[in-house]
Amino acid sequence: MAALRLTAEALAARRGDRTVFEDVSFSVGPGDVLAVTGPNGAGKSTLLRIVAGLLAPAGGSIVLDPAPDAGRGVAVHYLGHLEALKPAFTIAENLAFWRRLYGG
Repeated sequence: MAALRLTAEALAARRGDRTVFEDVSFSVGPGDVLAVTGPNGAGKSTLLRIVAGLLAPAGGSIVLDPAPDAGRGVAVHYLGHLEALKPAFTIAENLAFWRRLYGG
């Protein structure tokens, strides 16, 4: 697979009537690190969910270059801090989920 570059241009997010953030742009490629910091409610998780394709941005665009044939979801993943273990699952079910996710 070719080296990927993720570029966000003028991203904006809204929650109800509230603008969470706007005009956020960045580009990351092989070997780059992007740190997303800020106080509670600043929109960090919202930004990451938009990048992962779980939420639609209120404005702007996200480009993955080269674009995977199967879409951005094959190259960009999101795992939040509350999603490691599901209390409704048994221990064995939780472990089986992660084993399937990571291919055994």
